[in-house]
Amino acid sequence: MDYKSENTIYAGIGIITIGLFSLIFLGVTGFRTIMGFILLFFPFYLILDSFSLKESEKIIYSIILGFIFVSSLSYWLGFIISFKVAIFVVFIVMLAIGILLKKFRKSGIKYSDIEGEVSAARAK
Repeated sequence: MDYKSENTIYAGIGIITIGLFSLIFLGVTGFRTIMGFILLFFPFYLILDSFSLKESEKIIYSIILGFIFVSSLSYWLGFIISFKVAIFVVFIVMLAIGILLKKFRKSGIKYSDIEGEVSAARAK
């Protein structure tokens, strides 16, 4: 079995287990809150997956970035539109950025190639 798909299966089992326990012990409101927290950092995990970081670094940084950026961007966008809509818009935009970065990385362009070109241009 591929290492990446094995981690995906374990992550899915973990999310289902956390969701089940939160539903049993905290009720529907607790389930929605816990699942909201999990969805909060998912777009940033996709963004950080485009860089060469360890798995634990990606998880911790995505949690921190999720709380910081989604909260602040939703707050400021909430002045212009409804707060519930602002949360949804920020989540969709961050998710789109993560997916685009993932596709950009799969297209064959590596960040190290770009850095090499930049450093070669500076040396001239």
